[in-house]
Amino acid sequence: MSIALRGRAASDLPLRFASVDRTAELPDPDRSFVTVLGTVLGPSGMDAYADLLQQEPQPVARELNELPVDADELARQSLAERLVPYVLGLRSRRPGLSELASDAPRGRQHTGRTIGEAISDLCNPAQVDVMKRLDRLLSDVDAPR
Repeated sequence: MSIALRGRAASDLPLRFASVDRTAELPDPDRSFVTVLGTVLGPSGMDAYADLLQQEPQPVARELNELPVDADELARQSLAERLVPYVLGLRSRRPGLSELASDAPRGRQHTGRTIGEAISDLCNPAQVDVMKRLDRLLSDVDAPR
Protein backbone atom coordinates (compact mmCIF):
# COMPACT_ATOMS: atom_id res chain seq x y z
CA MET A 1 0.00 0.00 0.00
CA SER A 2 1.42 3.37 -0.89
CA ILE A 3 0.70 6.45 1.15
CA ALA A 4 0.67 9.68 -0.80
CA LEU A 5 0.35 12.85 1.21
CA ARG A 6 -0.21 16.14 -0.55
CA GLY A 7 3.37 16.98 -1.49
CA ARG A 8 5.11 15.65 1.64
CA ALA A 9 6.56 12.25 2.22
CA ALA A 10 5.28 10.44 5.27
CA SER A 11 8.31 8.20 5.59
CA ASP A 12 9.60 10.19 8.57
CA LEU A 13 6.49 9.41 10.59
CA PRO A 14 5.47 6.23 12.43
CA LEU A 15 3.15 4.17 10.23
CA ARG A 16 0.08 4.76 12.44
CA PHE A 17 0.46 8.52 12.00
CA ALA A 18 1.64 8.51 8.40
CA SER A 19 -1.76 7.25 7.32
CA VAL A 20 -3.49 10.34 8.74
CA ASP A 21 -4.06 12.82 5.92
CA ARG A 22 -3.55 15.87 8.14
CA THR A 23 0.09 14.95 8.90
CA ALA A 24 1.03 16.29 5.48
CA GLU A 25 0.12 19.77 6.69
CA LEU A 26 1.89 19.66 10.04
CA PRO A 27 4.68 22.16 10.66
CA ASP A 28 8.10 20.57 11.21
CA PRO A 29 8.04 20.83 15.04
CA ASP A 30 4.66 19.08 15.13
CA ARG A 31 5.92 16.36 12.78
CA SER A 32 8.91 15.88 15.06
CA PHE A 33 6.59 15.63 18.07
CA VAL A 34 4.48 13.00 16.30
CA THR A 35 7.68 11.07 15.57
CA VAL A 36 8.58 11.14 19.28
CA LEU A 37 5.10 9.94 20.22
CA GLY A 38 5.55 7.03 17.84
CA THR A 39 8.58 5.91 19.84
CA VAL A 40 6.93 5.95 23.27
CA LEU A 41 3.20 5.34 22.93
CA GLY A 42 1.51 1.99 22.75
CA PRO A 43 -1.19 1.09 20.23
CA SER A 44 -4.13 2.69 22.08
CA GLY A 45 -2.19 5.89 22.75
CA MET A 46 -1.19 6.14 19.10
CA ASP A 47 -4.77 5.52 18.01
CA ALA A 48 -6.04 8.27 20.34
CA TYR A 49 -3.47 10.77 19.09
CA ALA A 50 -4.01 9.79 15.43
CA ASP A 51 -7.72 10.42 15.98
CA LEU A 52 -6.89 13.89 17.30
CA LEU A 53 -4.78 14.60 14.21
CA GLN A 54 -7.84 13.96 12.04
CA GLN A 55 -9.56 17.13 13.24
CA GLU A 56 -9.01 20.67 12.10
CA PRO A 57 -6.98 22.60 14.73
CA GLN A 58 -9.03 25.20 16.59
CA PRO A 59 -7.91 28.86 16.57
CA VAL A 60 -6.73 28.71 20.18
CA ALA A 61 -4.51 25.72 19.36
CA ARG A 62 -3.08 27.55 16.36
CA GLU A 63 -2.46 30.54 18.60
CA LEU A 64 -0.30 28.37 20.86
CA ASN A 65 1.65 27.09 17.85
CA GLU A 66 2.24 30.65 16.67
CA LEU A 67 3.01 32.20 20.08
CA PRO A 68 6.16 34.29 19.78
CA VAL A 69 9.04 33.76 22.15
CA ASP A 70 8.64 37.30 23.48
CA ALA A 71 4.96 36.98 24.42
CA ASP A 72 4.33 38.89 27.64
CA GLU A 73 2.95 37.51 30.92
CA LEU A 74 -0.59 38.69 30.23
CA ALA A 75 -0.66 37.03 26.79
CA ARG A 76 0.72 33.79 28.21
CA GLN A 77 -1.77 33.63 31.08
CA SER A 78 -4.68 34.57 28.84
CA LEU A 79 -3.79 31.87 26.34
CA ALA A 80 -3.41 29.23 29.05
CA GLU A 81 -6.84 30.14 30.44
CA ARG A 82 -8.44 30.02 26.99
CA LEU A 83 -6.88 26.63 26.34
CA VAL A 84 -8.58 25.07 29.39
CA PRO A 85 -12.06 24.71 27.84
CA TYR A 86 -10.49 23.57 24.56
CA VAL A 87 -8.54 20.78 26.29
CA LEU A 88 -11.49 19.78 28.48
CA GLY A 89 -13.62 19.55 25.33
CA LEU A 90 -11.01 17.36 23.66
CA ARG A 91 -10.91 15.11 26.70
CA SER A 92 -14.68 14.71 26.77
CA ARG A 93 -14.91 13.96 23.03
CA ARG A 94 -11.80 11.77 22.98
CA PRO A 95 -11.36 10.08 26.37
CA GLY A 96 -8.31 8.17 25.13
CA LEU A 97 -6.29 11.40 25.11
CA SER A 98 -6.32 11.46 28.91
CA GLU A 99 -4.67 8.05 28.95
CA LEU A 100 -2.14 8.30 26.12
CA ALA A 101 0.46 6.40 28.12
CA SER A 102 -1.88 3.68 29.41
CA ASP A 103 -0.26 0.98 27.28
CA ALA A 104 3.12 2.62 26.68
CA PRO A 105 5.76 -0.12 26.42
CA ARG A 106 8.20 1.59 28.81
CA GLY A 107 5.55 2.88 31.23
CA ARG A 108 3.90 6.15 32.10
CA GLN A 109 6.90 7.81 33.77
CA HIS A 110 9.24 7.24 30.84
CA THR A 111 6.54 8.36 28.41
CA GLY A 112 5.77 11.51 30.40
CA ARG A 113 9.44 12.37 30.74
CA THR A 114 10.11 11.82 27.03
CA ILE A 115 7.08 13.88 25.98
CA GLY A 116 8.14 16.66 28.37
CA GLU A 117 11.66 16.69 26.92
CA ALA A 118 10.25 16.80 23.39
CA ILE A 119 8.05 19.75 24.27
CA SER A 120 11.02 21.59 25.79
CA ASP A 121 13.14 20.87 22.72
CA LEU A 122 10.53 21.64 20.06
CA CYS A 123 8.71 24.62 21.55
CA ASN A 124 9.91 28.09 22.36
CA PRO A 125 10.11 29.13 26.04
CA ALA A 126 6.85 31.11 25.87
CA GLN A 127 4.99 28.07 24.50
CA VAL A 128 6.49 25.83 27.19
CA ASP A 129 5.45 28.37 29.84
CA VAL A 130 1.87 28.41 28.52
CA MET A 131 1.76 24.60 28.60
CA LYS A 132 3.00 24.56 32.21
CA ARG A 133 0.36 27.13 33.15
CA LEU A 134 -2.26 25.09 31.33
CA ASP A 135 -1.18 21.96 33.18
CA ARG A 136 -1.56 23.77 36.54
CA LEU A 137 -4.99 25.10 35.56
CA LEU A 138 -6.12 21.65 34.45
CA SER A 139 -4.81 20.16 37.70
CA ASP A 140 -6.98 22.65 39.59
CA VAL A 141 -10.01 21.61 37.53
CA ASP A 142 -9.25 17.90 38.00
CA ALA A 143 -8.57 18.20 41.76
CA PRO A 144 -11.22 16.61 43.99
CA ARG A 145 -13.31 19.17 45.80
